[in-house]
Amino acid sequence: MKPARLLVAEHSSVVSKVTEALAGYDVAKATTLPAAERLAKTTEFDLFVIGIHLDDSQALTLIKFIRENGHQVTPIIIVRLLPSEIEKTLRSTIEAMKPIYKIAAYLELERDKNAAKAIRAVVAKELATLAEGQTSQDLN
Repeated sequence: MKPARLLVAEHSSVVSKVTEALAGYDVAKATTLPAAERLAKTTEFDLFVIGIHLDDSQALTLIKFIRENGHQVTPIIIVRLLPSEIEKTLRSTIEAMKPIYKIAAYLELERDKNAAKAIRAVVAKELATLAEGQTSQDLN
């Protein structure tokens, strides 16, 4: 069986940490908004992992682009591995966006020693749900 194809779009300082956590999957990575948009537009992905701090906090712009360019149901997982001064605002904004942009999960992991394990677990869960013909948003 062919491994799932993932796009990891994350800040350059932590993109390697995320891609290492997803060893065994077919992972493409981007550290800028234009690179992520180009990949999303030209490649079929099974799942997107997007860091909230991508390219000066352009993650939300990328999510909108993904949904408007042929990936209406592809699961999106948002991760935060870097500290943020606006954690509570960020959390409430993303929670409000979940149903609108069909966000599968939001992981706040900047202080988590097991971040790699958490990312891998959520990705595996989303891909299993997708294989069953559903998305997390269908279940909510």
